[in-house]
Parts: sequence; structure tokens; C-alpha cells
Amino acid sequence: MSETAIIKGQQASPHTPLARPIDILGDRRSPASCLPVMLAQLNWTGDMEAIAECLPYFSDDISLVDVRNALVALGYRTTARRMTLEAVDDRLRPCLFALEGDGRTGVLVGRTEAGPYAYI
Repeated sequence: MSETAIIKGQQASPHTPLARPIDILGDRRSPASCLPVMLAQLNWTGDMEAIAECLPYFSDDISLVDVRNALVALGYRTTARRMTLEAVDDRLRPCLFALEGDGRTGVLVGRTEAGPYAYI
């Protein structure tokens, strides 16, 4: 199985339109749920409201592009690259990724002898 790594931030899971993006941050089916994890790994000190303010309002879904745009709005640079999780250089962690095929997103946090470990 091949993976797509999106560094620092395109498939989205369907969900009910949101009046407030903060509601989606806890929905593990959405790429937005990766934002608090990613920002914690980057030692960001803001709050959930600040994250929610960077996400689109009244959207039918939040995509990985929306998550990357939120990271940019919070002051982080993002770059997309296609590669397997095993090929991600340690200097690029933490990073967001989308698995090719099922579209699940996560945050690549580290590596062990068994391979990469991530929040999905």
C-alpha cells in the first residue's frame, strides 16, 4: 500500500455542515481532528478557539487543504509531497499525511524499530 505524505499540513470525510468549526476538531473522521495534535507536536500555545477561527464556517466538509490553510493562518509554512511514510525524513516531523486509497489522515509523530507511528 502506498501512502501520500503531506508535510506540515485531499480527501475529506463527509459530515453534517457545521455552524462552528470547533465542533469538527473532535471528529476523528475529519482531517481537522489532526490540527490539535499537529500543533501540540509543534509546541504551539494557542487554544481550540484560535484553531477553529482558521477553519471554514458552514462547510459541508473540512479537507486536508483546509487544514493546511489553517496552519498557514497560524503562521506555519506548508508543502505537499508524495512519498511513503517510511521515506519521510526525521527532520520533517511532525507532518500531516493522507493515506492513498482510503483517504484517512493523520499526524506522523515519530519512528520506532517497527516503523513510523502516527495519530490517525
